[in-house]
Amino acid sequence: MATSSAVETVHLSSDSDSLHQFDEDFSDPLRRAQVKVLHYKILLPPISEKRIKKFQSRKEAAANSVAITQALLDLFTRLQVWNYASDAGEESGIKLVTKIESSYQPPSEDDYMHEGEPIWFFRNDLKYLGLEGSLLLSSGLLPEVCAISHIHVKNGQYRLHPSLLAVLTKSLPALRQVTFKLEMPTRRHMFQRREIRCALADAMRDASLDNLEFLEIRLYDAAPTDERFSLDVLTNSDGRDDLSMAIRDMLKLPKLREATFMGG
Repeated sequence: MATSSAVETVHLSSDSDSLHQFDEDFSDPLRRAQVKVLHYKILLPPISEKRIKKFQSRKEAAANSVAITQALLDLFTRLQVWNYASDAGEESGIKLVTKIESSYQPPSEDDYMHEGEPIWFFRNDLKYLGLEGSLLLSSGLLPEVCAISHIHVKNGQYRLHPSLLAVLTKSLPALRQVTFKLEMPTRRHMFQRREIRCALADAMRDASLDNLEFLEIRLYDAAPTDERFSLDVLTNSDGRDDLSMAIRDMLKLPKLREATFMGG
């Protein structure tokens, strides 16, 4: 675990040694109060070199989701006693940056002998990682943490399910700023595209954001390589676009000052 001068920025991982060191370094509430940014690297289970050259399997994705859930539980359990973000003014609270760390190193280019991009460039594109419900609290949430005022979720080389957004926001009641990135499935998987889009709409409706002031959601959707693909049907059976409706409702949040929706 690394810390900057005056302990304003802390870097740690979900590794047990790193978490144990974190416990030792921040047992004092006065030292905790100096933390402004917390970078948390979530480590996933290792995979074999043979698996690297194949698509992420259901078994691997399930194990990854368990690892993400346990990593967040371990951190939130520790931070639930850091209760000061909601009572010390606008500049209070910690910015939490979570990043999913790849469990493998891509093979060297010399090992790749086929046309097109290597499979490890897109091996994770068909699986969306979320939280394992059986590990969460009976409420379906993580331990409540009031010290976090800003969360930035980075997915690394993986894709995260939108439902994660709702669980995080409902477990962080003092949130004032959220940055969340989501990548859409390719147009070869139309059903999954509609499913993920609806899941994002559901997550935005279900999220607890009464104190939110700044929102940034990045929805990445690559252009089709084959122009013959038909356009998405964005409306439901009632002729409404659920995601557009969810965004409209979110823009009515009482304390919201700025909302950014980006794509690419």
